[in-house]
Amino acid sequence: MASTSRPSSALSSRSSPPLPKRSKKSKAHHQNINKADQISDIVGTGLNKPTDEFDLMGKSIAIKLRRLPREIRLYSEKLIND
Repeated sequence: MASTSRPSSALSSRSSPPLPKRSKKSKAHHQNINKADQISDIVGTGLNKPTDEFDLMGKSIAIKLRRLPREIRLYSEKLIND
């Protein structure tokens, strides 16, 4: 039985082309990522705050204002804000 080994030169001709060199990330790039992480943490913390009676009252008033005709709604909003 004959050996089917390939010469080493045949293997090297089939290798893929070298990958392009990756550029080094700048220090500013890493600082931007850190700032984005900090902002994400702040936003996430604000979203996890518990709902209290004032949040519920505000939502209730918003629902009622949406049902009012436009003129009455505007007048009601003015009374609330003044």
